[in-house]
Amino acid sequence: MNPIRLAIIGCGHLGRIHARLAKEIDLFQIVGLVDPCPTAREQVARDTSLPVVKHFSSLCEPIDAAVVAVPTCWHHQVALDLLRADVHVFIEKPIASSLCEADEILEVASEHHKLVQVGHIEEFNPAFQAVRSRLECPKYIEAVRTSGYTFRSTDIGVVLDLMIHDLDLIVSLVQSEVQDVQALGLALLGNHEDMAQARITFQNGCVANLTASRTSFQSERRLQAYTPSGFTSIDFASSTASYIDPDPRILNAPLDIQQVTPQQREHIKEHLFEDMLPVRQAQVVSCNALHDELLDFAHSIHQSRAPRVNGSRARSALSVAEKVLQKIASHPWNGIHPGPQGPLARTLPSVMRPAA
Repeated sequence: MNPIRLAIIGCGHLGRIHARLAKEIDLFQIVGLVDPCPTAREQVARDTSLPVVKHFSSLCEPIDAAVVAVPTCWHHQVALDLLRADVHVFIEKPIASSLCEADEILEVASEHHKLVQVGHIEEFNPAFQAVRSRLECPKYIEAVRTSGYTFRSTDIGVVLDLMIHDLDLIVSLVQSEVQDVQALGLALLGNHEDMAQARITFQNGCVANLTASRTSFQSERRLQAYTPSGFTSIDFASSTASYIDPDPRILNAPLDIQQVTPQQREHIKEHLFEDMLPVRQAQVVSCNALHDELLDFAHSIHQSRAPRVNGSRARSALSVAEKVLQKIASHPWNGIHPGPQGPLARTLPSVMRPAA
């Protein structure tokens, strides 16, 4: 089996990590790295023995696949150039800046019979994998993703930068059309929202609350889900997970609190999370999620199969993200129009003109 000739497009923070991990995968042969910025090329050239060029067409040999780790605003054009050159693409999340761009990427990929994988890395998080089977038919989901300001991905806001991770997981778990979206967001350090809150209601009755911030003093990456059979909590940062399988007495019929004796009340208070709602720690097998998603990319190419996070799935997450962004842009901060509106909290001009 011939190795897949791979190029890394983008020599920034994430691109260099991709290059390092791809070198560890025998299925790949890294042909070179690509970046239009001379400073980035010089820096990565000092750190690696791999060829570094300005454009992938300047590489010394043809490539079969490429990792697109450029700013989101360039995902669309770079991916199209690669697909039209008959190159499989792994695009870092989000797939594109808009649904229109995503649709064109998928259309061109289909025309050229090329694979599109998108880097929604939490799908490969070992904690998520350990409890994935417990997340069927969720009824309520709460996701929190916060961090400090890294000065990366400043061409997009926190919805496409951070919240998109949880939107991808939630949409793939719920498997239902969106019925309603409510959201608000605020820009603090630029023109894009840095904090966002969204409440999404799905047609099957599931409700999801999402919080995302990249201007937080506390870093968190967690998701909690309530299903008909129990409760699951995932800490993506520490790759740990816990779950509750309620006692059949809870699942089969509500407990009649009024009929409980004083002794039973004391026992329940002291042992609630041991007997009736026992908390268990999931067994998580340690792994490198980014390495595993690159390996899935390689296997998908060799086996001519869809990757676990294909372009269509990434498009679904982006579709919901656009709905969130639309609600953020139209949120009236004072509940009136005209008034402060959107992530910049600016007062929009009234369509009414005063009489002359």
